[in-house]
Amino acid sequence: MSERFSDEARRKEYLEDLLKEVIPATAEVELKNQPSWDESNESLFAEYDIKIPGWITPAGRRAVLPLGIFAGAQKHVFEDTQRTRAIYFSFLFQTDDETKIALPAGWKVESGSERRPRGCQGSRISDSRGRKEKCAGGQTDVTERHSVVGRSPITRHCEISISRSDRAISNKRYSNRRRAVRRSETGSRWFDLAARIFLAAGIAAACSGSGRGSSEAPGWMHALTGVSLPEHDEKTDAVLLLSEEVLTVQGSGKIRRLTREAYKILRPSGRSYGTVRAYSSAQTKILNMHGWCIPAQGKDYEVKDKEAVETSLGVVNGELASDVRMKVMKIPEPEPGNIVGYEIEEEENLYVLQDRWMFQEAVPVREARYTLQLPPGWEFKAAWMNAAESKSTAIGNNQWQWTVSDVKEIRREEEMPPWGGVAGQMIVSLIPPDGSRKGFVSWADVGKWSSMLAQGRRDPSPEIKQKVAELSAGRATVLAKMQALANYVQRDIRYVAIEVGIGRWQPHPARDIYNNHYGDCKDKATLLSTMFQEMGVDSYYIVVNTARGAVSPETPPQRYFNHMILGIRLPDDVKDPSLKALYLDPVLGRVLIFDPTDEMTRSEVCAGHCKEATRCW
Repeated sequence: MSERFSDEARRKEYLEDLLKEVIPATAEVELKNQPSWDESNESLFAEYDIKIPGWITPAGRRAVLPLGIFAGAQKHVFEDTQRTRAIYFSFLFQTDDETKIALPAGWKVESGSERRPRGCQGSRISDSRGRKEKCAGGQTDVTERHSVVGRSPITRHCEISISRSDRAISNKRYSNRRRAVRRSETGSRWFDLAARIFLAAGIAAACSGSGRGSSEAPGWMHALTGVSLPEHDEKTDAVLLLSEEVLTVQGSGKIRRLTREAYKILRPSGRSYGTVRAYSSAQTKILNMHGWCIPAQGKDYEVKDKEAVETSLGVVNGELASDVRMKVMKIPEPEPGNIVGYEIEEEENLYVLQDRWMFQEAVPVREARYTLQLPPGWEFKAAWMNAAESKSTAIGNNQWQWTVSDVKEIRREEEMPPWGGVAGQMIVSLIPPDGSRKGFVSWADVGKWSSMLAQGRRDPSPEIKQKVAELSAGRATVLAKMQALANYVQRDIRYVAIEVGIGRWQPHPARDIYNNHYGDCKDKATLLSTMFQEMGVDSYYIVVNTARGAVSPETPPQRYFNHMILGIRLPDDVKDPSLKALYLDPVLGRVLIFDPTDEMTRSEVCAGHCKEATRCW
């Protein structure tokens, strides 16, 4: 939690804002205590006073108090009568709420959820609705709620709370953005916000009035004007008439990519498909970007590359620097009945020769094609996820094509698994004749590549050796020394990410992390592993995708991970029952799974996502 480094005023504001997000907008919130921000082994306990004007409704001689104080901003995961996807919570967390309601003289509680008056010896009454207690003459009623989300079922006894104690395991992580061309439906809130700002600043002006070209749309788009639409219902915003990707691999390993897509807009809410975003980085260069609109009546519209707006993404998720840039184009007249489409040409120089073809969308897809052109002597391996395999067709010399038709849309549901865990896709690994930079064919390839990036990064400096000796001094047991080192990296090494080039995946040397006193998750794992090594304890990198459901045992080998933690090989003499996140490896023996980044994770436990989809080397 970055607020740990802020002053008391900012901490107070942060905690009050957290509560305001889940209570009625008219409520007044005041933090009453000063929680401890410095002890990672203790829960962060916050106590509030809440005033909600008009919350009680008169009902004759009675007053009705709604039980939904903390339900104001809750997502409804059962909005529809039918649900397709499982409900996935992002991480294990526990919430304890306690309500104290002070009643005026002569008032009493007649009915409600489970109640427990504190400090009285009144009679107890039980019925089918749950346990109730009555305290004669008491003026305070206490209602408690205890919720655990993760591997255990959710239990909720009531929905009200005034004094609130939360313990949540949250996670800072390094960004692992993949190359993508997505519409606003699949972009993050940050991308949507940035797009709105820059569209308002430049694109809207560029695409209005004289900015609308009248050049005719290309033939591949006009060929779609008379095609039959894929199956859809009245709620469908748009349909994807054609999605095409052409990947041309050069002998040097450099890649040229051509992307074409065309949508027919069906509803006003489908206008967002007229906004196109492409992302560039040290690996990817956008060569050209073109957009068109074929209206139901009138002349075609054209948007040229020079009319798109390019910008950096700014600082997000603890990033200090990133080389990822976004190029945004707004196609004119994305109105119901019109067809909007675009072409994007890119040049890529990938660190790993692997590509992902995502052919399933949030709207029905009429046809999607993927074409692969390889140099002589090159090979490929294709693996399919969340869809039946479609065989490739040889269409030329070292050229193959895959086609899927009438792909059903994925309707978004609250708390569903992440998009990559449910959408149909194909992972293509490219294999050059000499085997260098080849795409991942096995999980062992992923481990070898990651180990290569970390080679020499865990060499201890004299300063690190001295710090290990300092933190270990006076501690009698190996476990106590390990906990001291873990607490130091969690609390004293600040989370800051520099995601530039290969730095998106390669950790910095341990000496630099220690000297700078900052780093991202892979840096923190590297420093702690180095310090453990100095005291004779082995540890191993574990890559994690923090979104539950993103990776499964059937997932093909790839870099679909966004976080790094450690697997610590416990010495034989370390046998403490408080060590809960243990994995019994057939070769290494007992391995403690630990997250050096998460300041809310104690040294003897691990966040829920740590036991989800992981890979270790």
